[in-house]
Amino acid sequence: MIKDKLYFGISGVYDEKDGWVESINSGDTVDDIKHLTGKARLRITPNDKLDITASFIKRQYDDGQPHQNLNDTGVAYYSQLAAYNDYAPLTSLPDRKVGTDYNGYNKTDTLTSALNVEYDLFNGCVLTSVTAYHEVNFDIKYDYDFSEPEYMHFIKKDESRKISEELRLSSTADQKIKWVAGFYADWDEYDHDYEWTSE
Repeated sequence: MIKDKLYFGISGVYDEKDGWVESINSGDTVDDIKHLTGKARLRITPNDKLDITASFIKRQYDDGQPHQNLNDTGVAYYSQLAAYNDYAPLTSLPDRKVGTDYNGYNKTDTLTSALNVEYDLFNGCVLTSVTAYHEVNFDIKYDYDFSEPEYMHFIKKDESRKISEELRLSSTADQKIKWVAGFYADWDEYDHDYEWTSE
């Protein structure tokens, strides 16, 4: 942006794929995926001693539910439960077919950002500060009985956050004697929410 002083870069990737496993109930595919990634980077070098870089990465995943099915043993087991609950008996399904009527998904959002500052204190000595933030959010709904009756439905919502700081004093690469001293600290927070449902 400004020669030898200010730099900026941005990039992104979008990936979408149609699934190939079909629900016998809705006729729709259950394993479509959508992925979106964006990156940005800003670098400032106001003088020969100071170098500042800020970076950001954002990812969003929107995936279908696991495309699994019951084998003959699973069909026999759940058919007993189906009969007990007045459901129709279950049957084995052909390849690329699933019997679930549950609209499951796997959605994940992540955010990573960092601020890196380097300052040349004096000849042969550099002070570096790295401040980072990382956040992950999971939103998941799965049908773990892989069938139409509600025997084992799973809902999961996870949130995690992390802030870290690294302060480092080190020699430059051109010094014969290499040394480094520093300090590191971080803070973490987690929020887990799980739910199993069954009739």
